Amino acid sequence: WSVTGVQTCALPISGGGNSVSLGMSVDQVRGILGNMRLVATVGNKQIFQAGGLKITFLNGQVANVE
Repeated sequence: WSVTGVQTCALPISGGGNSVSLGMSVDQVRGILGNMRLVATVGNKQIFQAGGLKITFLNGQVANVE
């Protein structure tokens, strides 16, 4: 399993100037977005949903945001 084609991105979250960026930990993202719903865990990959976002973590770090 590998992640390819992932581009650096930052999603601004209104209200505090905070943003979700690649490489952030689950706790860092939770601190910005609040509660997230765990959708799936496959090996070292976790997919969460928060608001209208789908956030994929690989080895505990943000790998993709949709």
